[in-house]
Amino acid sequence: MLLYFALALNVSLTRQRTKTGIGTGSDLSGPLNKAVRAHGNAAEYVPVFVTLFLYSPDVRCGRLDYLGGRNRHRSAACRMRWAC
Repeated sequence: MLLYFALALNVSLTRQRTKTGIGTGSDLSGPLNKAVRAHGNAAEYVPVFVTLFLYSPDVRCGRLDYLGGRNRHRSAACRMRWAC
C-alpha cells in the first residue's frame, strides 16, 4: 500500500516538474510516462501478488520458509490436513 502511494506521489511530483496537467506529454520515453506506467503496473499487479501470497499454504500455516528446504515435509503435511 505504501508503494502504491509513493508511486502516486512520484507521478504528482513529476507532473509538477514537467508542467503537464493532462496526459503524459509528447515524449513516450520521458520521465512522466515512466512514472505513470510504474504507477499503473503497480495498480494492476500488486493486488494479484498480495492475494497469491496471502492464500499460500505456507503463510496460512505460519511459516515462510521459501529459501530453505528444512521444513518442506512439515509444509506438505500441513497442506494435506489444512490445519496446523
